[in-house]
Amino acid sequence: MASEQQNLITQKHWKMVLDAIPEINHDGAQEDFQLLFRHSRLNAGDILPAKGLYVVIAGAVSLKLNNEELMKAGPLDYFYEEYLLLDELNVEVSATALANTEVAFLSKENWDTLEAKKRERCLSVFFGDLINIHKHEFQQPINSCNITAAALSLTGLGFATEVDDIFKSCALPVSYVVNEGMTIGELYDVASSHIFAEGLRDEVGVELYYFDRDVINNEDLFKAITESNQIGGRNDILVANFAVGLAHGNHKLKGGHFALIAKCNKKTKLVHMMDVHPEKYGKIWITSIDRLYNAMTDHDTNAHRARGLIRFIRKSAVENRLDALAKSDCFPVNCTQYMDLTPEKRRHIFGRASLNMNSLYVLSMGLSFLDKHAIDVDEILAAANISYTKALSIETTAKQLAEIANEYLTHQEFSEVDCSYLNFEAGEEKTKDVWFKEQLLKIANNPNAHLLVNIDYNDVLGHTAIGEISNTYRETAPLTEFWVACIDYSYETDVVILADMSVASSQIWRAPRSKVFRGIKEAETVGLVLLEKANPDENPLEFNNIITQNKLVLFYNDDDPWSYMLKSVMSNIGITEIHLVDVSGLDMYSLNLKKKLAIHSGKERTPYLYFKGQCLGEVDDIVTMVKNGNLQTL
Repeated sequence: MASEQQNLITQKHWKMVLDAIPEINHDGAQEDFQLLFRHSRLNAGDILPAKGLYVVIAGAVSLKLNNEELMKAGPLDYFYEEYLLLDELNVEVSATALANTEVAFLSKENWDTLEAKKRERCLSVFFGDLINIHKHEFQQPINSCNITAAALSLTGLGFATEVDDIFKSCALPVSYVVNEGMTIGELYDVASSHIFAEGLRDEVGVELYYFDRDVINNEDLFKAITESNQIGGRNDILVANFAVGLAHGNHKLKGGHFALIAKCNKKTKLVHMMDVHPEKYGKIWITSIDRLYNAMTDHDTNAHRARGLIRFIRKSAVENRLDALAKSDCFPVNCTQYMDLTPEKRRHIFGRASLNMNSLYVLSMGLSFLDKHAIDVDEILAAANISYTKALSIETTAKQLAEIANEYLTHQEFSEVDCSYLNFEAGEEKTKDVWFKEQLLKIANNPNAHLLVNIDYNDVLGHTAIGEISNTYRETAPLTEFWVACIDYSYETDVVILADMSVASSQIWRAPRSKVFRGIKEAETVGLVLLEKANPDENPLEFNNIITQNKLVLFYNDDDPWSYMLKSVMSNIGITEIHLVDVSGLDMYSLNLKKKLAIHSGKERTPYLYFKGQCLGEVDDIVTMVKNGNLQTL
């Protein structure tokens, strides 16, 4: 301050300081603080050095970043408080006095002379989460700001975490993280999975808030940061996902990024960000609440949806979601509560549907949830003999998807899943809404059954979350289908748990039944696909269970003379412990079983005699075994 004159602070000015920072006035510390402040009168154009805390008494101070004004600090506003804690900050915010400006100044040197217990009450208001995180040094690898931010957050909460730890615990494919980065929904799923894998799910929680403009405004962001600071304190960490250029006020900076919200000045509403790429952006940088909000509501180019905020919490100290942001009753759910995280199946967490393949990806996910092994989309395409060009250009109906699923299942030897098409029949006495609820009751608290349905995601949420993807050419236009798997239903709360493969959401989320119903795209028929884990005693389509659970099995057709002869031979040689299965029918039940038998045995016709899971060959081979006495000794 080239022309400032510093004096002891007057009682009048001290009252203004207390009005600006009431936290100072506690436990007899007021007098100690008052002695440390100095009063200064400034000339227009004076530059205030970043050496401590300033409180504006009169006039105004222009706070600028890259020569652009972020805001004017007026009477009772304060700034540069971070310099009481940190030395040599690489923060490029300048402070220039306007005409007739007076400030009260607390230098870092004077602050350091205070007893620790007298400083304690001011730590939260001055420094926020800087207290937790500023001592940690993290530099992201290429395109890995996402999991680096998660690692820093967990470390800040007291759970030391390296980037490698997350890669390893989640068996994360490098390409998934590095090639195009991750959306905020994907990072939420990865963070939840890592916490679960480390055995910390009872101690650490993760929350995700999308910043759709129709729901969240800039004042909500400010309230959320304040709420986090006041209620969460050192027990929560906020991670923002934002467009870099908008947050920094520099259009030359492209793409999205993740960084921690370290603190927000409640007077100036300037936000201090702690970055995971200090080499590029500096360890600490400052932006305004408006800039940050605009950057967080910017649409991710992959998800075509707004970005948002992730919150890490210590569950022992923080119980509730952020009131300022918890405005919707449709919100993300921790995927580890519902998904199989064994190495083979966890890949469905770390991958989303390819463009125009949403229906088949959700089908593969639903089958994988229920079957013994993970099922790939290409397996379905090949087994069901589906045209790739057709699959990429035509929206799939529920009936078509059920047919595809059954065609695939027919060609699988070891599938444990049954599939059926459900729809509302015209003329039924009940309403469509009541009928839909009855179908949901089939999956309620039942991990062995899921319902697949095509919805309009925006209609379910009640606002435009996913933006339109325009395309000039009809044949190459992105499809608008949004298939989800209803994997659970709570009758008590009337809430549906849903899973999907879209980058526009977390993998598991929840919505009221009424909202899911209003979003069903096949509104006339309410078309659904029911996937059920088969009971081997009741589902002959799962013949693998029949041939493994029964030592000797004969699949026969009474109209076939060879079947009749073989049944007689079995009876004549005294074999009584034989499981008989009639496959003579023309219903789908029997036709699918015969297809499976033909594929498994290599034979096209009945009878099929199985011993310990293996087909014993043609009838001539079996008769020869009888003549030689081999069959009788089995």
